Amino acid sequence: MQKTLFVVFVGVSIYTFSGIMLSTIQGMGKAKRAFRIELIAVTAYILSAAVLTLIWPQPIWIIWLVEWVYFSSIGLGSWLYLKNLNWNDLSPEINKADAS
Repeated sequence: MQKTLFVVFVGVSIYTFSGIMLSTIQGMGKAKRAFRIELIAVTAYILSAAVLTLIWPQPIWIIWLVEWVYFSSIGLGSWLYLKNLNWNDLSPEINKADAS
């Protein structure tokens, strides 16, 4: 049980950061982009779960590692989107105020 609790704890810790980044994208009005990121993460989650339970059966604490895959995929996708975002295009009103 100790191994499982550790894996779950780390998964929840990853979720705290990835959830904030995904919420940032949603809060910017980019719901379609956030949906795509989540769809990719769910696909990776399902594939990982299938591999670790059906194809290559593992102990339960290893199967819980699919949570890491899910939350890390959300975090990575969100981080890449936010990193490559052109922040100057988000608020034209602010840019006009800075120009004058």
